Amino acid sequence: MWTVSEPRRQVARTGEQGVILIWAIIAIAVMAVVAVTFSMLSNGTIERSKSKSERALSYPHVQSSVTKLGVALQADLASDTDNYGLSAADLATLGPAGAANVATAAGIPTQFRTVGGVYRHGPGSTFVYAGALPVVAYHETASLTSAQCAALGVTPCDTSLHGFWQIYRVELPDVASTTSIGQVVYYVRTWVGPASGSYGSDATVVRIATRPGRFADYQLISDGTVHFRAGAKINGPVHSNGFDTADPATGGVSTPYAIKAEPGVNCSSDGSLTTARKTIVTGASSGCPKQENTNRYITFLRVQTQLDDMAADAATRPDVYMYPTVDNTALAPLEHAYHIQFSGGSFRVKPPFGGWGGWQSAGSGAGAVLFKDDVIVEGGDMTTRFTVAASRPNEGSASIYIRGNVNANVTAPGKTLGLIAQGNVVIDMQGTVGACNVTMVRAAIVAAAGGVTIPPEYATQQIQTGQPRCGTEFVIDGSIAAHRPPLLYWKWVDGTWTGYDDRRYKWDKRLINATPPYFPLTGSWQATSVREANIDCYAGGRKLDANCG
Repeated sequence: MWTVSEPRRQVARTGEQGVILIWAIIAIAVMAVVAVTFSMLSNGTIERSKSKSERALSYPHVQSSVTKLGVALQADLASDTDNYGLSAADLATLGPAGAANVATAAGIPTQFRTVGGVYRHGPGSTFVYAGALPVVAYHETASLTSAQCAALGVTPCDTSLHGFWQIYRVELPDVASTTSIGQVVYYVRTWVGPASGSYGSDATVVRIATRPGRFADYQLISDGTVHFRAGAKINGPVHSNGFDTADPATGGVSTPYAIKAEPGVNCSSDGSLTTARKTIVTGASSGCPKQENTNRYITFLRVQTQLDDMAADAATRPDVYMYPTVDNTALAPLEHAYHIQFSGGSFRVKPPFGGWGGWQSAGSGAGAVLFKDDVIVEGGDMTTRFTVAASRPNEGSASIYIRGNVNANVTAPGKTLGLIAQGNVVIDMQGTVGACNVTMVRAAIVAAAGGVTIPPEYATQQIQTGQPRCGTEFVIDGSIAAHRPPLLYWKWVDGTWTGYDDRRYKWDKRLINATPPYFPLTGSWQATSVREANIDCYAGGRKLDANCG
């Protein structure tokens, strides 16, 4: 027991009070700091919770962006002619509110007023900046309802927020790729915020890979009437725009159908028939799935875009070549034409009035050669993905003439050949070896303003005698897209005929995943994958990393 005198106890009490006061002050200060810290942590937690909430609220607008982007692609609002971007005017057509669906820079939060731009694949699988994108966003006027918030577990739920999505970056198709199938890749940024655009939530960025349809996806495309005779086999999609309903088999008499398959025409599991207008007539044994009057026209206008791209790339890509137009004003037909021959992964060219040049590499998998004139394909096998094109600007349509078997021995995956002509693709029965020397062409073929045909001078209304007659089988194994249907046999009223008596057209399924370079689009699109993007990949230093995206 402590026994102290009164004065000492007083002193002690006075010191005790001083210590208590000091601790009290410290305690109050600590409590204040704790209170402030707790308040900051609480507010930070609330802000993070709100950010998470808003981010969750943006997810429905991700789906909206995928849907509307698909609509824009199908409607050609985003196409190869404008680097697949969307302007404010384009966005206004995607919703019933018109211009009210569009947010321009003033209505977009500050942090979203910079976009990545358009990129094109360059040498060495790198990306090369190809242009700017407009700073616009699609404005959704409604976000989640309270019930939807509850279903998603989103709290707090601010149903006054509006949704926005914006194209941040576009990666254009890579003609060198055998795996991307010529995909256009979009990075779309989505957020929620007030209609004024004064602020926005954390962005959700998704990577949307879209797969364009191409002419090589079809066994046959024609603007005009297609008539399948008995014995024909259809093993791929066939489409007619139905513009010309005159059937050459009946002497040009108009017919009420766009596609006719006689009894005895057989379809495999991949065979199908579609028309943009007019009817499809099928025989009892045809068995071809059909869709009539789809109003889906497949235009050949995109062919010129691909030819222009090829010409532009010839200046920068080592595996893309271009040969100029020859002055043909005083030349006999085809004296102005180039000649080309294939061998393995190489080709050689003979210019007009010249000898054969040396063998040149066709590239490792995405080579092409553009002739600004007619070209005669002498034949041979090309063992890599390669395209030969003929385009003569402002002087009519250049054609491709085939005088020897093409790719007859090439069946390996990914080793496909393309032939693109502004005019005709002519199976030239009077080749250098002699009449009827061509029996096999394995290629994807486009004849934009003409058709796949025998020399046009042989197919005349006036009866001809002594014309080439080919009793051997002739096979096109690939695909055919042409303004007119194939015309490789012609018969006159007296029973004489010219051309190939036995013709076979097959669809090469390898063309789906290994389309030849620069093959034009049909305009049909689908999203092949949608996933959340890695921010380091689309905006950081790793955006060229092959493992990123």
